[in-house]
Amino acid sequence: MNAAIVLAIALSTPGAEVTESSGTGCSLLLRFDAPVPVDAPGGGWYMEIPGVPLLFAPGQVVIPVERLYIPVPPGAEPGMEFSIRTGLSGNIPGGRPYRTPGLAGSGLETVEVPVEPVGGPGATVEYRGVIPLAGSQYAVLDVYPWL
Repeated sequence: MNAAIVLAIALSTPGAEVTESSGTGCSLLLRFDAPVPVDAPGGGWYMEIPGVPLLFAPGQVVIPVERLYIPVPPGAEPGMEFSIRTGLSGNIPGGRPYRTPGLAGSGLETVEVPVEPVGGPGATVEYRGVIPLAGSQYAVLDVYPWL
């Protein structure tokens, strides 16, 4: 794997450090700040981690997610292993966590609609598959640091 590409991944992901890189793969170490509770509109709360995007999926609790794009050499089959060195903890407020509402309509006619609550991700790291991007193949991983 091209070291420049692995370095670009690390630089584009806050808190990421390449710990090992070779022709057969790479190891990344991801660090995250402690989550902070945020009051949600209309009541409830969600956890936010500075510098990490939030996932707002209808019916799901709002959670931080870091998406990684890792180059896959031609003809290679991506694989993944992960371990959690230390879990994140934060002061969980009382009340209920905020769930993202559904949306109906379009443009200025868009309104929030109730949706059935659904479960969130099933693991701290989820492999989303391989996608073509800029003439290369990339494995897509979603990391949920607060699960």
